[in-house]
Amino acid sequence: MAGHMSHQIRRGLPLWLQNEPGKRSYPSLRRPYKVDVAIVGGGITGALAALTFADAGVSTLLLEAGYVSRGSTAASSALLLQEPDKSLSELSRRYGPAAGRRLWELTRDAVADLTATLRHRSIECDLIARDAVHFATKADAAARLHDEYRRRAKAGFVAEWLTAGRLRTLTGIVGHGAIRTTGNAQLNPYKASMGIMRAAASSG
Repeated sequence: MAGHMSHQIRRGLPLWLQNEPGKRSYPSLRRPYKVDVAIVGGGITGALAALTFADAGVSTLLLEAGYVSRGSTAASSALLLQEPDKSLSELSRRYGPAAGRRLWELTRDAVADLTATLRHRSIECDLIARDAVHFATKADAAARLHDEYRRRAKAGFVAEWLTAGRLRTLTGIVGHGAIRTTGNAQLNPYKASMGIMRAAASSG
């Protein structure tokens, strides 16, 4: 049982599938194909890769054992955040200031590119621009967070420092300070993935 559970992507029916009428199916693989690129996995990452290659005129085949976009994509938090999982301070300590900054730039640009693609393709996925707030509940954590804010500002990343009072006024959150960033987004990940999949298929 433990081995089986470790391979489960999720349990239950995700929010994003509760109002979906059915499962979109594509033809099964029944004969050999010769392509330049084969992509394994029909989630949003595979769909984006397929669309990128197809738009570039590269012969591409996407393979999915189950139904497309109904695995980890459907269980996504639906947030498109410019911030990587690690702070700029931590990445700079680990890889050096230049590499840390570059990792942040790539994450920021990826969010901008994805939202631009969704809008350009007119993909209906409930896409909404959102701000993000990273807050601290303790004074010492707020001091470290303010150092992170200064590092981001010095590196050229747009952010706003929220004092405890400003944080509470804007969000209702009780904390000692926060970093507020713009340029983030929220969407329906299942609809987004299916729309990208359709665009990829129409591109060949």
